[in-house]
Amino acid sequence: MSTLRDIRATVREVFRDEVSVSSEKDRLEILEERHQIQLTYFFSKASCDSRETTHVKLRFHPDRAEMWLGALEVASPYRSRGIGREIARAVEVIAQRLGIREINLFPLFRSGPFWQKLGYGEHRGRAARVLSKTVVPARSCSRL
Repeated sequence: MSTLRDIRATVREVFRDEVSVSSEKDRLEILEERHQIQLTYFFSKASCDSRETTHVKLRFHPDRAEMWLGALEVASPYRSRGIGREIARAVEVIAQRLGIREINLFPLFRSGPFWQKLGYGEHRGRAARVLSKTVVPARSCSRL
């Protein structure tokens, strides 16, 4: 089970290394509740102002080894540049490093094809339309 400190450090490190619009001015907001951790990461280089930001919202359930992607929004002047894809792939790296096996999301009507291109598929057995992706755990390298 990942701690809040592990999650915070991993999120900052992965977004810094994997997302081209990441910067030292990025902002991370965390809300810790009973059985989940909600996190919003704001990318300052790809945001226009406080009303139009590039950000991702994640909800972790460490005891269940799953993550919910609540939102991934790219400010309109920065769209169609691959930034959303970079952020989505970075979220998968975060999941791998934290030992999370599944990422779930409720896609907006128009965003379904975007997520399907990234390998997310319909999750059967849910009442609402949920897309999921199984994450292959990161392998640690050991020297012989």
